[in-house]
Amino acid sequence: MKEKKSFLIITLTQLIFFSLTVTYFIGSDYLLPFILQYFILLIAFIFLPKSKGFILLIGYITLPLLGLLFFAFSREWNLLFQFKIIYYHIISIINASLIYMSAYKIRTLQNENMTLNLELEELRRYVKDSKLLTKSEFEQRSELIITAMKRRKEEGYKVYFSLEKANPHIQKALFDSLTSIAVETFRKEYDLIGQISDYSFVVLLQNTNQKGMELALNRYFTAVERNIDLNENKMIIDITRVGSNIEGEDKLENPVFD
Repeated sequence: MKEKKSFLIITLTQLIFFSLTVTYFIGSDYLLPFILQYFILLIAFIFLPKSKGFILLIGYITLPLLGLLFFAFSREWNLLFQFKIIYYHIISIINASLIYMSAYKIRTLQNENMTLNLELEELRRYVKDSKLLTKSEFEQRSELIITAMKRRKEEGYKVYFSLEKANPHIQKALFDSLTSIAVETFRKEYDLIGQISDYSFVVLLQNTNQKGMELALNRYFTAVERNIDLNENKMIIDITRVGSNIEGEDKLENPVFD
């Protein structure tokens, strides 16, 4: 918000000072060169990196001064004409500085907006502050993974967890705890965990046979037992085999804790 406010102030100041310059500050004999310089600098600052733009600004300030000093001595300009040239150059410096600040403030805002858009896009993949994928994101990713598993003739499992039969007073807290443990327990960079509804989530165990699936579930339930006093009968679990060349379903409503 502060960046946008400062950008508006700088841009408004730039436009006002430019209008005053072409209307009152610059004489007709210097008006066309000034306008040409103005738009050349504007285009240059838009396309140049900030560091090179700053070098250009410094060069624009210092090099003409050296040139004016040379001509003042070589052509013996009178004092009044020297003051007039210096006055025009100061006006040009102020305009160039405002162009520089405005151009790179725009670029700063563009970079910030790009960063925010990337962060927003990343957040849209997950549910609020959790690391659970949204339902649509999970479905898209799992479809790609399962297709690849079928092509490679690999086996995997989708494990659905539901708390719809749990005590309504503790459903939310229980769901948050169970999903948090799931995120920490299952393979973070390999398995997918997504939220299906307010009180159900699903885990995709890719490239895992039945024994591997059972080991993963036992590891999860062991972690659950350490942290939560859970009556397993309140959790509904459905297991679906995916990938390979055959798909089927196997339901496990009363998991065994080892």
